[in-house]
Amino acid sequence: MKRKFLILGILAIVSTLLIGCGGAASAVPKDLIENANTEPIEIKDQYELKIGDTGYTVDIGNKNILEITLNSVKVVDEIDGDAAASRAHPDRVYVLANFTVKNHGDIGISKQGVEYPVLVDGDNLAQIKNDAVTGRSDLIGIANRIKLFKDAFFDLGTIEPGEELTGEMLIDADHRSDSYILYFGYKRDYLNKLTFHFTADEAK
Repeated sequence: MKRKFLILGILAIVSTLLIGCGGAASAVPKDLIENANTEPIEIKDQYELKIGDTGYTVDIGNKNILEITLNSVKVVDEIDGDAAASRAHPDRVYVLANFTVKNHGDIGISKQGVEYPVLVDGDNLAQIKNDAVTGRSDLIGIANRIKLFKDAFFDLGTIEPGEELTGEMLIDADHRSDSYILYFGYKRDYLNKLTFHFTADEAK
């Protein structure tokens, strides 16, 4: 009898784990899943997403499935009176990207745990696809996770499993451009690539 209850208990635990894994994977559209039989699942690269679109990826550190939506973008010269440009960088501007990130994993993500995208010129998608964006000289902007301002994403708090947070991710851009790419997957912080594209006119 004890053995029977032990077996039933093990089966219940295994069943719970399988349901949990399946639940996370079910958040990803089927046509974006490369391989559902790996741990974590493999998700296809997603290119040319626009403002308002949602991409799916897996963060390497926690193996959590993340759902990332770009809500809006601004290109501004200053934040709270602090100018982006300086004597050393006279053409620098700030890019403020408002993202919603939902955690479909089993582990909470600390407020510093979400890797920001980098900024690439809008003409350089082919280089991203060919893994040719490898160094700072290939970028026109990098994350600023030091400057504190209202709704700064890194200061919002932990994203608990099943929860989401919305905030501003700040990029220090070397200069303005006609078109831009926000690129998740640089330095392989994520298991697949996401690129969000926008033009100067779309940046409100």
